Amino acid sequence: MKYMSGIRIFLFVVFAIFAQTGNTAASAMDDAKDIIDRNSGQSNRELAEKIYTELNRKYSGRNGFVAVYDPVRGAEPHWIGVCGGDYAFRYHGYNLLVASSSSGTSALNRSWAYGKLSNAPLYKKGFWGNQVEIYAREIFYRMSPDEVGDICDDWYAFGLVHHSANFYAKADWSRKVTYTKLGEQRRGGHRHGYTFFLFK
Repeated sequence: MKYMSGIRIFLFVVFAIFAQTGNTAASAMDDAKDIIDRNSGQSNRELAEKIYTELNRKYSGRNGFVAVYDPVRGAEPHWIGVCGGDYAFRYHGYNLLVASSSSGTSALNRSWAYGKLSNAPLYKKGFWGNQVEIYAREIFYRMSPDEVGDICDDWYAFGLVHHSANFYAKADWSRKVTYTKLGEQRRGGHRHGYTFFLFK
């Protein structure tokens, strides 16, 4: 499970794919890097679609998920967890994360997942009874395992990124839910909130 905070400029790719063994995971990561080598500079959506399409073709016996999002800054802008994969951070300006679920894994209960993500906490009660913002790491551990279950048992990719990061995800419809939850608007137009994702 990996966490990154306050990186000045990066484009992060979450790719939960096609890795039945460690060797397969390493091979899939090499394939993903090669796709970035040939397509660096493309939009979040374009890159996610290309990676997903190619790895889905090559590793058709695995279930896959790809998410790409823009640079994030500040304290705890994101926190993610994946099962059975590998990662490569700051690769040609991108971060990649690779994981997988087997073809026999049951589909995600999308109604249940939507309910859990839409009810994710963004605030907690402060010392004086006031409302205090909470950030990605704390939110993640408030939700897993108590709300969304355990890694590798109930999900294979779960996390949240700041809502301004233009998050884009690609996976089979039956295995993925994303939800953007916004809090109150701050001074200067800034707004607290995250895009959540869950993949099985």
